Amino acid sequence: MRIPQTILDACAQPPMHHRTAAFMELSERIWQNLQRIFLTKEPVIVLAGSSMTGIEAVAWSLHKPGDHALVIEHGRFGERIEHILGLAGVHVQALRAQWGRSVSVDDVMQAIDEAGDLASIWLVHSETSTGVTLDLESIARAVRAVRPDIMICVDAVSSVAVHEVKVDEWELDAVICGTQKGLMCPPGLACLSLSNRARRHLDTLPQRVYTMNLHDVLAHRRKGLFVWTPPVTLLAGLDAALGIILEEGMEHVWARHMQVTNRLHRELAGRGFALFGEASSHALTAVLHDRSEDIRHALEERHDIIVAGGQDHLHGTMLRIGTCGPMTSGDIRDFMTAFDDVCSTLDIDRI
Repeated sequence: MRIPQTILDACAQPPMHHRTAAFMELSERIWQNLQRIFLTKEPVIVLAGSSMTGIEAVAWSLHKPGDHALVIEHGRFGERIEHILGLAGVHVQALRAQWGRSVSVDDVMQAIDEAGDLASIWLVHSETSTGVTLDLESIARAVRAVRPDIMICVDAVSSVAVHEVKVDEWELDAVICGTQKGLMCPPGLACLSLSNRARRHLDTLPQRVYTMNLHDVLAHRRKGLFVWTPPVTLLAGLDAALGIILEEGMEHVWARHMQVTNRLHRELAGRGFALFGEASSHALTAVLHDRSEDIRHALEERHDIIVAGGQDHLHGTMLRIGTCGPMTSGDIRDFMTAFDDVCSTLDIDRI
């Protein structure tokens, strides 16, 4: 993802001291703007670390050993959530779909009915390993209608500020993302929202982790502070990024990502390239090709464009082309020019 220069410039400013009034003002602005992007009145907190840091903090802070959780798995990152919950002593029941496929509301409701006593349900909204999204709104509304007690926890790493995510309206309890996708910043921060239901539950549980204890993080946030010395330069960049996103407007941000993805799909289809699975994510598009690794390497060597490959058993079978952040239709035009050059150089047939 191309990071806007304004954000890079903000990160490059001299570091602020994290106990000064100026930094506390910046922190408060970040927290408030994250609430506007998550569409919630509940607190959104920021942790130093990757998106997985945020997921692990929620897993350990909101569960006790012996709890039961349902994890919807339709790719690599759902599998990671199952592993993290297992390390936290949670008994996981998985609802698995073939990579590239989605999961229906009916399947989710049947799995909940068969699971019995559940503390939480976890899902990956936009699965980065496959380029497939779940119908988060429909799943959340169906779950909440029959099980108001279950905590709904969402990996929204590649969907916040890409796809529509309405935390309060859909009654989501924990929504986690990083800064390196839709928030168009360098990696290194996790952002997560916690509902009132989740915070009440948190207060009933003993502390099981130290640096990722969300009870302490929330307590310090109420005082305008971080628990530990935060990565102040990354936060300065995040402050700039949130301002850019909100100036554009969330409705426009979602629409732009959809338009960019649709154009990329049309361009690829017009050249005879097949998409992987349901191809419903607006954060990336997975393209099948038996010479995907050759294409990837040539794009980097000839045009300085980095495109991801397939993960795990899909390695060597696909390209994963990112479209999140500041991408425009003009960027897709430029990418396809480079793509055509690479295909011509490699003597790859196109329609």
